[in-house]
Amino acid sequence: MRQPVHDLGLVIRAWGAATAALAARIAVVLAGAILAGAVLAGSGTTPQSLAATLRRCSGAVVGTALKHPQTGRIERSRAVAYVEARRS
Repeated sequence: MRQPVHDLGLVIRAWGAATAALAARIAVVLAGAILAGAVLAGSGTTPQSLAATLRRCSGAVVGTALKHPQTGRIERSRAVAYVEARRS
């Protein structure tokens, strides 16, 4: 017996803070039309913008914002900043 498909989501990708704001506005419009599933901000968030993003989206995919600009390695301090922003 096949199980129903649940937790389908929509990912809106954005590059940079300006397009992240646009993606958040698009998510608001789409969220009203989506009956099931999650709307995720695909990128473009910062610890400072996370609260506003999460008011409009179910979650956020975070990657580049955690990385050191020169090495490309995830920095603990950047990851901690995101966790603290989410908790506040």
